[in-house]
Amino acid sequence: MLTSRTGTAALVLLIGLSLAVSPLAATEISSAKKTSWHGYDQSRFTVEGRACYLVVPKQPAHGRPWVWRARFPDYHPEIDIALLGKGFHIAYLDVAAMFGSPAAVAYGNHFYKQLTDQYHLSKKPVLEGVSRGGLFIYNWAAANPDKVACIYADKPVMDFKSWPGGKGNGLGSPRDWQKCLKAYGLTEQQALAYHHNPIDHVPALVKARIPILHIVSRSDHVVPPGENTDLARMRVPEKLRRLFRVMSVRKGTVKSHGHHFKHPNPSRVVSFIVQQTVYEGGYVSTGVSRTLKQIEELYASIPPLDYKPPKSRWKCLPRTMQRLRSGPELRIVMLGDSIVNDTARSQWHLLLDRSYPKCQITRFTSVRGSTGCWWYRNNDRVKLYVLDQKPDLVIIGGISQRGDIAAIREVIGQIRAGSQAEVLLLSGAFGRVDPLNDKQWQYDIDPAGKDYRARLQRLAQELKVEFLDMRAPWGRYIRKSGKKLEWFKRDPVHANPRGEQVEGRILYRYLAP
Repeated sequence: MLTSRTGTAALVLLIGLSLAVSPLAATEISSAKKTSWHGYDQSRFTVEGRACYLVVPKQPAHGRPWVWRARFPDYHPEIDIALLGKGFHIAYLDVAAMFGSPAAVAYGNHFYKQLTDQYHLSKKPVLEGVSRGGLFIYNWAAANPDKVACIYADKPVMDFKSWPGGKGNGLGSPRDWQKCLKAYGLTEQQALAYHHNPIDHVPALVKARIPILHIVSRSDHVVPPGENTDLARMRVPEKLRRLFRVMSVRKGTVKSHGHHFKHPNPSRVVSFIVQQTVYEGGYVSTGVSRTLKQIEELYASIPPLDYKPPKSRWKCLPRTMQRLRSGPELRIVMLGDSIVNDTARSQWHLLLDRSYPKCQITRFTSVRGSTGCWWYRNNDRVKLYVLDQKPDLVIIGGISQRGDIAAIREVIGQIRAGSQAEVLLLSGAFGRVDPLNDKQWQYDIDPAGKDYRARLQRLAQELKVEFLDMRAPWGRYIRKSGKKLEWFKRDPVHANPRGEQVEGRILYRYLAP
């Protein structure tokens, strides 16, 4: 087991991490001892008599996110250092020798209240636990599930019977086991029957949609994964295990009995934490998952698309078309849900880039699952997801708008207030609509209709933004393809790579010469 030390602990695929300008940018703690750590200001203070510290970024990120580090703050500090550089605060409360007991959780509640109420940090911290720190972060999360952004744990203890108890295959620590029993006020018999360990809490935390990421060593004989992380994940219903992911290292050091190791991928952890905090489960990315050659090969494997967009389609996109034709650059933000993500994943912009050789096209995928403008319009999210990317064109789409035309109107207003970007609205394709069913799909839009497509089209006309009815050419293509709808889907809602090419080609042709 790691030994406590006196010291302090402290790319990412997400693009556009917003740094908030605030009068509290440099968090001040009265009566705190001022020190520094890796070039960042650190304040040491006490809460309820327990030693604490807070490391302050140069400029806080959007929402003032923070990492609450539990135990061994100098182990694998590269993650905390990277997060400081992205505007996170790093906090630590010393509850050593308390093993995540109810008393430790109570101290944690005082600490949380001070940092959120007095210093205005986010109401949902990242819980980061190392080794025995897993006992604290999971027990605190179980008592406060509505106050957790996500959990990252480094070879965590998930059951005190495993460590320090040593009641399974692990080495255990008889001395620490006695301290643990004392901290909980349990006899050994009571401890063996105790059902409030992290492994007992994990199913409820995952059902509460708290994302979890662990890293473990497969040769760990101190905290064996099989009776800690792996056992905890096995208790999660299979359909929810995507929320509990595990990174593995094949071998730890011999000296540590496999418990210590060099971290193989700190950037993945940083990406996970930024996504779950600053972006609240969404992300902004310029990632390209396929080459132009690959998407051409994919398209060649499906029936060709017979879609001719209207000649008047560029009326509300004059600056966009000027940039495409003459350059030098066009920055496109695609805002929406997982359906928008599927369209972006088609890499349609590579086709556009080839068609307009004078223009360098940068496409930002700004998405969050099952999310529409009803969510983006609040809490400066338009700035974070859209305006920080300095867009020239914003494409708003998806199937998760909930028919909320007022929210779309408000987001467009925020975009216009903060930029000169033009806007293209898309109706939704895929989802649960079956274009082979006449009751679910029609090609034409009733101009006076009350359905979402008709109202979206009228909004576009009112605000003088462009409108592309994706559903019409998508549905017609499916009907004429001779294929079952499932041939284009990876699940009941989302497109597979073939379906993504259909979506992407429609959008490309709308903007193509």
